[in-house]
Amino acid sequence: MPSDDATHTRGPSKRQAILDGALEEFARDGYSRANMERIAKRSAVSTRTLYKYFPSKMDLFREVLGMSASRVADDHVALIEEHLPLGADPHALAPFARAWVGTGGQSDHWPLHSALFRHIGADVGNLPEGVVTAWLDSGPRRVQAALSDRLAAWVRTGELEIADVRLAAAQFSQLVMPGGSRGTDPDPVEDVDAWVDAAVALFLRGYGHAGLR
Repeated sequence: MPSDDATHTRGPSKRQAILDGALEEFARDGYSRANMERIAKRSAVSTRTLYKYFPSKMDLFREVLGMSASRVADDHVALIEEHLPLGADPHALAPFARAWVGTGGQSDHWPLHSALFRHIGADVGNLPEGVVTAWLDSGPRRVQAALSDRLAAWVRTGELEIADVRLAAAQFSQLVMPGGSRGTDPDPVEDVDAWVDAAVALFLRGYGHAGLR
């Protein structure tokens, strides 16, 4: 195990190194199978130092999950602000969705977070409810709130007819996510952008006025 002196990191830098190393470990093995000794090795700190910063694996996992979700949410909210600025036409939802879930430019933080997310379903029975709630608040709920705000702006201008923008934002997310719902073909979608464009068109037919359909 490397000594603390060998890391040349101190304070916040060492803590961040631990979080980054733990993210890689949790993304690979999930919470249940992750190992604190391997995390220490990945982070180039001693096990003693690891436990000094994070007294338990659950403490570390909670922090890593929140960090990863927040990073991805920051990127996704930035996409909303870029593609759906105030004054944009509702048809801008298509290029936004392609960037969000398609081939238009996914978050650099997404691959590790996506791997981490896939493990949550298997580990959910071993996780306190507060951990899952904190993850939702740090990530998905922030993005949904930002998307809801954009939909609400179009409702105010009369371009969309939506009674519950939070529900509509959730529906939009499900529609544009290729194969994201139970009962769909498990094979990979060959043309993600075509899926996304068709999903946005369906959304606008449902909530848009006649000129958008």
